[in-house]
Amino acid sequence: MEIKLTGDLDKSLKQYIRLIAPIIKLENKNKYCNILALLIKYYLKYEKDIADKDLRWRMVFHYDTMIAICNELGIKYNTYHSSLSNLRKRGLIKNNQVVPHLIPKINNNTFTLNFIFNVSDTTQGQNQANS
Repeated sequence: MEIKLTGDLDKSLKQYIRLIAPIIKLENKNKYCNILALLIKYYLKYEKDIADKDLRWRMVFHYDTMIAICNELGIKYNTYHSSLSNLRKRGLIKNNQVVPHLIPKINNNTFTLNFIFNVSDTTQGQNQANS
């Protein structure tokens, strides 16, 4: 099955985070999902101009970016900081960086999310139990 979602970067990243929220054990709370999506958005935005990955992350967690995120979401500084703490406790932010496997690779304004289900043969165990 293939489902195509269309939207600007903000909307696409928010949809992406909400889709993977149960997998990364993040309650589908708008606050955490939106902050994580915006951290990734700013990282990708800075990627265009800043080659050094560590410098990019410093910019993402810089005071000016924090203010921009708070303004975009209409939240207060304390809410933002407590959300970052929560994301750190969950292992989604390490060393002031969103963990790399959560950063989508965007090519030609597109990124994909694939699910692979490995289904075990449960009928074999049931047949033995019925014998």
